[in-house]
Amino acid sequence: MNKTLSLVLCLILMLTLASCAGETETQSDAEATALAESAADTTEETCAEKTPLYDGAPIFDAEKAYNNLLDNYYKLIANPENEALYFEGATGIIEAVCSLGDEALNTIGYAFLDIDSDGIEELFIGILSKNVEHVKNELYAVYTHNGEKPVLLLEGMARSAYSYIGKQSFFYHGSGGVAYSFFGEYVFKDETLVPKYYYFTYGRTEEFRKIGFYHNTGEQWDKPVSGELLGTSDEFFALQDELAQKTVQIENIKFSDFKIDNY
Repeated sequence: MNKTLSLVLCLILMLTLASCAGETETQSDAEATALAESAADTTEETCAEKTPLYDGAPIFDAEKAYNNLLDNYYKLIANPENEALYFEGATGIIEAVCSLGDEALNTIGYAFLDIDSDGIEELFIGILSKNVEHVKNELYAVYTHNGEKPVLLLEGMARSAYSYIGKQSFFYHGSGGVAYSFFGEYVFKDETLVPKYYYFTYGRTEEFRKIGFYHNTGEQWDKPVSGELLGTSDEFFALQDELAQKTVQIENIKFSDFKIDNY
């Protein structure tokens, strides 16, 4: 009787231990699954934190975005006598081609520069790398892109010229005759060019017998809203030369190397 009871008690004890072991294994499996899911969530969060710029949107392709415009410029440079090819923003190019003649395609170039680091490259067109003492580039047109189409920022020509300084800034200078000269600096901001300061000459009297030197912080050729600079003509134009020397050479592609109708 005692032996039988002992056997029964042993059997009950073995079954109890087996049940506990099963529960432990089930609990361990559940804990392992929870840890794995937690690790997966952490990985997803880490990947989300490292999401690249543009938040999944396609990276801006400057060559494709500006291709039709570059086609138009190439055709115009190659055939400047064809007035049917003229378009807004091409005045500076037409003027330059008339001067350069057959060397135009080998001299005028283009470049893509993201000057405000927003992921959208701007298009520069002109003589972008000049080996001269002062102005290092001569811009005929600069465009930005609004996501749908190119937008003209500036158009440069002989009497109203632009050059790139760097750091989103442009040197602007020109002349409207013997008594009218102007220059200044413009900054690319909020998808447009904003004047930083503007210098100009103007007659101190109505007869223009004496020329005065003036400046303001907007593009205003207007004496009443400007301050007069006291100094000589040489000192005034030394300020212009100082800005000119800040211009930079821009690595570019000559239009002679442009492949028409790439897209």
